[in-house]
Amino acid sequence: EDSVSLRRDLRERETLDQLSNGLPGNVLTFTDGPLELWSASGEETRELAMFREKYKGVLSRLQSRGAVTAGYVDKPRADLVVRLLELAKMSPEQLADRQFMRTYHPFRGVDDALLFSGQDQPWIFPGHRSAVFKLQSSSQNVYTGVLTLHFFYLNVGTTGHPWLVRVEIPQWVADDPVKLDLLHAVLVEQCEIMGYKPYPYLLHRAHETAVVRLDEKTQVEQMLNMELRRHGAPIGEKSPKQTAKDHVGRRSI
Repeated sequence: EDSVSLRRDLRERETLDQLSNGLPGNVLTFTDGPLELWSASGEETRELAMFREKYKGVLSRLQSRGAVTAGYVDKPRADLVVRLLELAKMSPEQLADRQFMRTYHPFRGVDDALLFSGQDQPWIFPGHRSAVFKLQSSSQNVYTGVLTLHFFYLNVGTTGHPWLVRVEIPQWVADDPVKLDLLHAVLVEQCEIMGYKPYPYLLHRAHETAVVRLDEKTQVEQMLNMELRRHGAPIGEKSPKQTAKDHVGRRSI
């Protein structure tokens, strides 16, 4: 499943590259989720490394054409800015102590979305964005130069109902105020189309169009199982508990 997801994500980005090539005017592309290509398992595999190199080629071509690209994280749970505040509270001596740094979390339980939403009024007003931050993670060793990853938070909610999202961008977008403002304006406009449930309309339509039906998923799983049997490979089976839960006629007591 992880391999299929990686192939899908890469193909999605390659399609954006192909469709945007040669288009006149300003070109913006954005995908659902983080900008970087990653594996759900968290493991660094040869397959992931190969797909990531292809993806970096896609990003480089978009950059060479002056396109704007971004990753839209609808419900962020990261504490990237909160962690920055924790580091700011440390003394130089504490910062030099790696063990202390790993265990010092005075704001544990607070994520960035909660921080910017505020208690009485949001730190980021509706339609506004935060400063742009550089993403400090293992990705900085992979995405370098103009591909270096950055992010900002954007409030796509309304007065009294803030909704903070994280928008990830490469350095060539972060360094260009015109591109940054254009991306900001387009995302706010897209979210307003969806009304009280703010979400980019184009991503919503993409999900509707590209939905995989249950019968299609079942058919693919059957094809894979047949191929595994043909090669004598073991096939995972549902647990008795899951089989009982899937029983059509089950009732709650």
